[in-house]
Amino acid sequence: MLRALVVAVAVLGIGACYAGLSAERFIDRSGPRGIQVNVQLQRGKLPGELLEVQDTALLVLRLKERQVVLMPLREIRSATYHKRGLFIYRGAFVTAETAAEARMLSRYPAGLTPALRASLLAAYGQTQPMVAP
Repeated sequence: MLRALVVAVAVLGIGACYAGLSAERFIDRSGPRGIQVNVQLQRGKLPGELLEVQDTALLVLRLKERQVVLMPLREIRSATYHKRGLFIYRGAFVTAETAAEARMLSRYPAGLTPALRASLLAAYGQTQPMVAP
């Protein structure tokens, strides 16, 4: 009986080594920043940090310009993130799971309160986010 239990635990343990997230797809979220995204809009590409995922838009920090940008989903051709790939295609999340995953990988997974949004924008010298064309 004990031997059967040991064998069962060993088999399940070995099987678990191949199930789940691989090292190639692991994203370290030990820091406060959101994941880096590349968003392809109608008029160009916008790389940045994913700050917040809303039902109808993404809030992204443009890295070079240090500017907060609101991108309506309808304006997004595609959006990808490092090690995960495509999560928005033609203005919609690929699946409900990708929407939930993107929300969890953003800097503010619970969303921004009005006070927190105002503080964030003030930190970048803005009163409102720029709206992507």
